[in-house]
Amino acid sequence: MTINDIQFVMKVRRLQVNPDNGTKENVVHRVDWALFGSYIDPVTGQEHIASVEDVTTLKFIDAAGYIPFENLDEETLLTWVQARENQRTRNIEWRKGKVLDLLKEKIKPTNVSIEPDNLPWIQQNSNQ
Repeated sequence: MTINDIQFVMKVRRLQVNPDNGTKENVVHRVDWALFGSYIDPVTGQEHIASVEDVTTLKFIDAAGYIPFENLDEETLLTWVQARENQRTRNIEWRKGKVLDLLKEKIKPTNVSIEPDNLPWIQQNSNQ
């Protein structure tokens, strides 16, 4: 499985706004968002989903073209988030790699939990 095998979707989870920054009202300050990755196993047809979440603080630049809060849409907000996040080392592509790692771990775990009833000494005691 590679990043190209995964369908990615970003979603806004919550917004924090500055109610009045002195010149504008309800200016978006922070965006809580999630990046979901979906992989469908070509053999079994089973869908596997993993996600990472983060918070992005936006920089308000008055000259950049203010959009009133009531006119915002998720696509615009996610464009701003991606632009801001892609200025960092841990950018959106890096996060897609993390989703890929999570999906691989779900499909083929490196560690699994053993329930108490399945511990060897419990099974031996129940057979006596």
